Amino acid sequence: MSGKIDRRVLLTMAAACVAAPAMAHAQGEGEVGTYYDRLRARIGDAGGGRFIEAAEDLLLGEHNSFRVHQGLAGLKRHSALDLAARAHAADMLERNYFEHHSPEGFSSVERVGLLARRFVGLAGENIVEVTGGPPSSAAELANLWRDSPGHRANMLRGAYSHVGFGVARKGDRTVAAAAFGETFAELPAPMAFHIGGIGTVGDMLGRSAVRGYALEPVGGGRTLGPFWIDDPAPVLEMAGAYSVKPYLPDPAVPRRFIVVDGPIIDAA
Repeated sequence: MSGKIDRRVLLTMAAACVAAPAMAHAQGEGEVGTYYDRLRARIGDAGGGRFIEAAEDLLLGEHNSFRVHQGLAGLKRHSALDLAARAHAADMLERNYFEHHSPEGFSSVERVGLLARRFVGLAGENIVEVTGGPPSSAAELANLWRDSPGHRANMLRGAYSHVGFGVARKGDRTVAAAAFGETFAELPAPMAFHIGGIGTVGDMLGRSAVRGYALEPVGGGRTLGPFWIDDPAPVLEMAGAYSVKPYLPDPAVPRRFIVVDGPIIDAA
């Protein structure tokens, strides 16, 4: 490892092994929209620091060489997962915390839901913090993750197909995030965050692999649905923030569906 490392902290969050909705912790009217705006801002300013783009780019090779050596397929870089990883790394720098959950309680799954507007699948996350010495290299960050059982398991999870990276530096502190994705489908077009009503969700899902969907309120509450793409659009006046849970056919069992995570919407 290059430089003097005063503190090394790592955290990992894996996708659920079964396609079950993740529990959301965020509370408070308007907090979802506020956090969405915060994340989008952090992509541009790195939380008052700077992004280390060279390390972000080289981390893909570090991960894939490790996976191939273990007999696994390599990961593909996903631009929307890059946004989720970058935004979280920068937010941790700006607000001086180090957790998978933001101070408001938003998780890695919700970050992907907010920023990956076409992504349909399951997400996981590794993060690491290094203080002291020069900016951390991709090899150093990858070695820290490889040497930790939980992070190693995420790096070698065979179901993951895509990944995004964010590495940010402020003062003597380097924070890195890897956002992993088990991608089941991509929507035909990015789903809008602010929508006029939840009856338009089916149209935005389009004629993709998605056969239906449910709407899970962010912060808890009664899940709405399922609604089926081939049925008339639901007539519901339910304002609020919802995580769209697409239903995809299970290739192993006829007439059974896999429920995964999709974008988060804010319905007026």
